[in-house]
Order: sequence, then structure tokens, then C-alpha cells
Amino acid sequence: MTRPVVLLIDSDDAQRQAHGDVVRRAGCWLLPAAKVEDAVVLCSKIRPSLIVTASSLIDGDVGDLLAKLRPIPALASVPVLVLPKTEGDMAPSLSDDRVRWVSPPPSPDALKALIEEGAVRGL
Repeated sequence: MTRPVVLLIDSDDAQRQAHGDVVRRAGCWLLPAAKVEDAVVLCSKIRPSLIVTASSLIDGDVGDLLAKLRPIPALASVPVLVLPKTEGDMAPSLSDDRVRWVSPPPSPDALKALIEEGAVRGL
């Protein structure tokens, strides 16, 4: 069986590293990105099984990311886990059946379980 690929987008280096460790513990390949544009480039090269993203990035937010990725047929159905820094950053209006907002801060074990669920079975 092939390992799922998880695209992890976070402009905060420490958060990207911490969440990347959880992705690896979940048995997934990690594609790290710091910006929306980096994520779009990576997705043009390899289709992730799951996208895990911070709600706010240095060059946009979840809405910007979804606006760029959802029109691409191969990426329209990829599940997205959104990790807001605070409850105030949550914007469930940007949700659809493939987007799940995770209440902050998720424990590493809870995040690992969500990654396994999203990457292997979809959300």
C-alpha cells in the first residue's frame, strides 16, 4: 500500500515543524509549504491525499487557497483540515463537505487521528 501524501501549509516555521512531525507519525509523506502560492505549485506536481493548513498564511487565507485549488478537477475532492490559531480565526462559512475546521489547539494525538482519517478515508 502506498503511503498517503499530506500537503501541510503554515507560514509559522515552528508550527509547520510540529505539525509535520505529527504527519510523519501518522505514516504519511509530508509536502511542507509556507504560502498559498507554494501549495499551488506543489499540487501541480503531486496530488495530495489530504491538505492540512493554517487558517491564515502570509500570502492569503483558507478562502484564497480554496479559490485556487478547487477549480482544478484533480484537487476539487481533496479533503482539507483547517487549523486556526484561535477560536476567533474559525470561519465555518468557508466550509464545504470536504473542509473540516479543527478547534484550537488540537493535541498531537487528536491531530494524528484526524490526519489518519482524512488521508486514508477522506473526511
